[in-house]
Amino acid sequence: MEHVPDYIAHLIWLDLQDELTSEQRQELDKWIDQSPYHSIIAERTKNQANLFKDLAIYQKFNAEIAWEKFDSHTVSAPKAAIKKLNPQLIGWVAACLLLLSTCLTIYLNNTQVTKYVENPITKITPATKGALLTLSDGKKILLDTVKDGLIKLENGTVAEVANGQLFYRQSDNLNVTNTITTNSGRHYQMTLADGTKVWLNANSSISFPSAFQGNTRNVMIQGEVYFEVMKNKNKPFIVAAPNGLKIEVTGTKFNLNTYANENTWKTTLIEGHVNVHLDGRSLALIPGAQARVDRTKRNVTIIRNIDPEQAIAWKNGLFNFEGATLPEIMRQIERWYAIKVDYKGPVQKIDFFGEISRNESLDDIIRALQESGVKLKLNRERRLITVEQ
Repeated sequence: MEHVPDYIAHLIWLDLQDELTSEQRQELDKWIDQSPYHSIIAERTKNQANLFKDLAIYQKFNAEIAWEKFDSHTVSAPKAAIKKLNPQLIGWVAACLLLLSTCLTIYLNNTQVTKYVENPITKITPATKGALLTLSDGKKILLDTVKDGLIKLENGTVAEVANGQLFYRQSDNLNVTNTITTNSGRHYQMTLADGTKVWLNANSSISFPSAFQGNTRNVMIQGEVYFEVMKNKNKPFIVAAPNGLKIEVTGTKFNLNTYANENTWKTTLIEGHVNVHLDGRSLALIPGAQARVDRTKRNVTIIRNIDPEQAIAWKNGLFNFEGATLPEIMRQIERWYAIKVDYKGPVQKIDFFGEISRNESLDDIIRALQESGVKLKLNRERRLITVEQ
């Protein structure tokens, strides 16, 4: 049957109550599979925290009126299903589902979405594993082409490639500095000689010693890197970022975003303890906190009780668009798909939410953004996305 917005909202409502028939389940699943955007909406309604957040944004809705309007425009939900809800939650669920129904009406009745695509979008694949290893003597090794097994680098340094990852082995040989770099459309994972695990996002790099000697473990990064630092209280792990920013730890899990085209650099602590150093100041982070550095003003702000999963979504194979602006999203897409984004006219101001797999092709990402109201077109060279007001 033809899915009108109210009916889809009703199916989602029944799904929340575990009251879907097998036929209704097939109908809802078919609708969800039609678009990544549909999947985002369906997943969001299953999360009470997200629904509370939506209701806070759209609190202009009167819950009782919303409930009456929603109830009058949908197939009557079974009374038993309604009783399963906490009475205090009925109002905000109704308001959110009314909002959902309204959004779906706009979407499903919008026949002009595809006009913004100049040509059929050819598949542009997401980033793949790959990086360039530069040795201290200038020799370069394209890690994409190295087969699994041991490799000899320089001065007796030995590393191992396994399953697309590079593992350094601690040794007493002469210490030298190596650098791993990922370009746009590439990401990589490696393990340092002390056992510290490192994930590099696209357009990122890390310089590190082939073997850690002395009283500290020093590395230098650019771009975005996630660390799981091997604990060693007697040998602090120090990360040097651009513009004098330093992060000091003894053993912890944290994410550091220092892209040159981002106005705010973010250090997000997942586990353990971190000290953030900048211009003679030192600030301590606790798990679930984020240090934000304004690159222009060079001040540091601590934000507590953030969602750490959002900061490391990239490492877990996801785009997390929760609360992101359009330029922030586009910068992520540029790096991940190795494309260029240009803007024509004022940048659209749209509230984004939800997550999308980073394994999706570019056309799927573009389609999801179009369906959320963004006007896009991809040129014939597949290298340029134009965003228009």
